[in-house]
Amino acid sequence: MKTFKIKEICHLEKGKQIDTTLLSDGNPYKYINGGIKESGYYTTYNTEGEAVLVSEGGASCGYVNYINEKFWCGCHCYKLTKCKFLPKYIYYALKGNQEKLMALRTGAAMPNIKKTTFQDMELLLNENHTEQELVIKELDKIQIALEIKKTELIALDDLVKSRFIEMFGEIDNNPNNYPIVTIDDVCIKVTDGKHGGCQKQEDSGYYYIGAREIFDGEIHYNTAPQITYADFAKDYKRCNIETGDLVIVNTGATIGKSAIAKSPLTDHTLLQKSVALYKVKKDVIDVLFLQYCYMTHPSLYLVEGAAAQPNLLISTIKKTKIYLPPNEFADFVKLTDKSKFIVQKQIEDLQELLDSKMDEYFG
Repeated sequence: MKTFKIKEICHLEKGKQIDTTLLSDGNPYKYINGGIKESGYYTTYNTEGEAVLVSEGGASCGYVNYINEKFWCGCHCYKLTKCKFLPKYIYYALKGNQEKLMALRTGAAMPNIKKTTFQDMELLLNENHTEQELVIKELDKIQIALEIKKTELIALDDLVKSRFIEMFGEIDNNPNNYPIVTIDDVCIKVTDGKHGGCQKQEDSGYYYIGAREIFDGEIHYNTAPQITYADFAKDYKRCNIETGDLVIVNTGATIGKSAIAKSPLTDHTLLQKSVALYKVKKDVIDVLFLQYCYMTHPSLYLVEGAAAQPNLLISTIKKTKIYLPPNEFADFVKLTDKSKFIVQKQIEDLQELLDSKMDEYFG
């Protein structure tokens, strides 16, 4: 094992900008422009074969990707070329040093990794190609198992959504003639989070949760800034999130994403303006049913005529109409959740194994 700088093992190139109006799902080649996944599909390609990419800027700045097909590399990617090591080995080495890579970012509003800084980043690598192949084979095996389990989890979510429609039908036509109510009728409180910023304080134990922390049906605290207790206490009474409450992103690109609060950190959480809080009347409606209303019916949160930044007003949310069926859906969800819990645990175990192996090989 030997330490190498990035510039000693490969060249860094940036992709090329295109006219994004030419992107279409009917085109054959992925357009990769720095995000976590493709930004669309393009008519031609500028890269083929194995490629290691690192997002150069924006929200996904520092994200490492590996692709082995023809694609168009956009201008917000660093592409590692002329590699002296196997490309996928370098990919895993960078993934194993993801925190170190993220630490290279500069700029708050629009983070960026400078080429000169990235070139000087150091990695601990094995020069023997046979050993590299063995490492790739082992890590690939774990990664494939991880992706299979993630697919299983998505399938379970899809099952619940389809069962919801099967049981209750579409909200728009209400085939079972259930009573019609408004969100305001079934909630004790509907509000949004704090308007404005908070003073950050590392290790305070009080978290400022925004739209980016709500995805996959969970509130994710690992990316949330920690704030002073004074800022937390000032606004918590108005948007006092508690275990069992529903939160839904009410603005921006991820509008409609939701989660039910269940973390031990819930009572140390302050919501941002981009998140709406629903405190349901538990004797009237099950919070799971309300969440799946939003998950299966985008019409409840899609804003007609919205510009680039859709925004769902609290007054509009309160007036939103839904039907109120007998409370039988929650039992089905709880049964499915048992299966999801098992699969989620398997995912966590596989991720822990992958992380430990990458630390063993590249730490």
